[in-house]
Amino acid sequence: MDPIDHELVSRTECLDIARKCLEKHKILDFQLVTYEVQHSIATGGFTGQYYTLTVQVIVDDNTPKTLNFFIKAPPPINTLVAAYVEETGHFEKEVYIYNNIFPKLLKNLDRPIVPECYLAIPKRIIVLEDLRNISFVMVDKMVPLELDHCKVVLVALAKFHAKSMIFEETCGKSIHDEFSQGIFEVWYSKKSDRSVQKYWTTIRGLIYLVDRIDKFDKTAKAKFKDKIEEIAENHTDYLLPSKMYKNVISHGDLWVNNILFRMQNDGKPDACSFVDYQLL
Repeated sequence: MDPIDHELVSRTECLDIARKCLEKHKILDFQLVTYEVQHSIATGGFTGQYYTLTVQVIVDDNTPKTLNFFIKAPPPINTLVAAYVEETGHFEKEVYIYNNIFPKLLKNLDRPIVPECYLAIPKRIIVLEDLRNISFVMVDKMVPLELDHCKVVLVALAKFHAKSMIFEETCGKSIHDEFSQGIFEVWYSKKSDRSVQKYWTTIRGLIYLVDRIDKFDKTAKAKFKDKIEEIAENHTDYLLPSKMYKNVISHGDLWVNNILFRMQNDGKPDACSFVDYQLL
């Protein structure tokens, strides 16, 4: 695949990215030889564009070394999706999460439940470790997960959620007070006419489908539709922090395409990593 013809990341930024990556391996002396950005073979998400970054360096013992990273960028400018992402703050939220929430909240968390972030700049770019280089794969979304996959996910989720409680206990602050700038609903906002319109279009479609359920009589259908409308009217209340239960940071969009599994030689997973935090 040919390199892209525009510069997503500068040479200076690549130096900083390489430095942060090599420091993890206790390598402090290196030279940047070259770097290349290509479109990723991974399917782009609805709210972003995906690329790979390959950095060639020479380390202190004069040995060549290749570093691989994953890049996420906003949608192309002057598109409907770009306007939507700008309006809702999807990309800016994820940048804030990687720059401000995860470094504090997930301190000392065993990696790689969350991929390492090496650069995150508002409106421009997020550079992450390429998990494929450490045996992580995305499974087929059309094939149900096996029990071993589900166990790995639940263990990772337990650690991810527990970190919110640990943070509040050790810091004496609530996660909502500390990270209010990055904890907000992006899919639905009363400030966005487009968001409200899309939401109620979905609700009307759902109500329409109720009438197509043959096993329901008219009375059952009416009750069902009334309940849908009641929940829809009050759904913003359900998005608020609980006053009864402990609140934790939640992923918000945890489906199979946002989970990568590390596979063992026997074909079973022993770890997983969650990606795409725009709905956190």
